[in-house]
Amino acid sequence: MHPTEDASRSAADDSPAHGPTSSPGGQLPSGRSLLAGREVTGDGDAWYAVAAATGEPFGTPYRDASAAQVAEAARLAAA
Repeated sequence: MHPTEDASRSAADDSPAHGPTSSPGGQLPSGRSLLAGREVTGDGDAWYAVAAATGEPFGTPYRDASAAQVAEAARLAAA
């Protein structure tokens, strides 16, 4: 627990089974890729984060970028 956090919170409040509610940057991952500065949903296979304590998937589905999306990103980066 960080020294500035409320010490009355119990360990159950931080249960990984519920998944994260924030990240160090203050924003949870969106499950999207950046293509030319904009967020896009990948066209590839979907997968989920898994709670370490339970093995259960949770949160936003993540999608891999497709080969076409990777090629487009490379083309735009080279321009």
